[in-house]
Amino acid sequence: MKQGYDNAVSIFDAHAANPFIPLVLELDLRTLSQLTFAIETLERIVFEKCSLGHRGLAALVSVKDATDDLKLSIDLRNNLISDLKNKSSARTEAEKIHLYVGAYANGSVDLSFGQNMEALLHQADDCIFFSMLLADELLARERKLHARNWWKYRLNVPLQHPADWSLARQDDLIPDKSKYANWLQGFKRPPSIWKRLWDRFCVWYWRRSPTLTIAISRPRG
Repeated sequence: MKQGYDNAVSIFDAHAANPFIPLVLELDLRTLSQLTFAIETLERIVFEKCSLGHRGLAALVSVKDATDDLKLSIDLRNNLISDLKNKSSARTEAEKIHLYVGAYANGSVDLSFGQNMEALLHQADDCIFFSMLLADELLARERKLHARNWWKYRLNVPLQHPADWSLARQDDLIPDKSKYANWLQGFKRPPSIWKRLWDRFCVWYWRRSPTLTIAISRPRG
């Protein structure tokens, strides 16, 4: 949908730059079905039944925010399409095209269609990325609980398996992880207990051995 809209804008820009080029433009006036997402049930399960870390809880909140924003953008697009299709409207076909591509008409410009398309794209990417991240966090938590309580599962309770995203990756539906690098940097893995003990030992050792420190840092003459 986004690619088709960008192509329509490019065709209009080419016609505006050279009016001798015939304007053959097909407007995508399809409405979108509203989402049905049981976010309340998911929140209740995660908050009450699971013990996720900070990153998992933040991913859940991000899924909810992205889903709510996407629903609003879908409603806005459907309203824009309905207004554009309104037969009682006094707009000419040329004015409808200008409104669709966000071009100047009668001394003003309306960028609602273009901005809505950008919002739909980014919010859909957010829903996909944070949902995948939440699924990974839930799977990691399940594996940790299974390993910690293996003696309770004498009846061979099967392990959960990770979701297969291969088809989605082939169709290029999964957003690039680098787009969320800043978000991911806020959840660095804490050092292990052995790393913390080693760091404390190094600090203690160098404080107790200033002579050795000087000898090592000073080159032999």
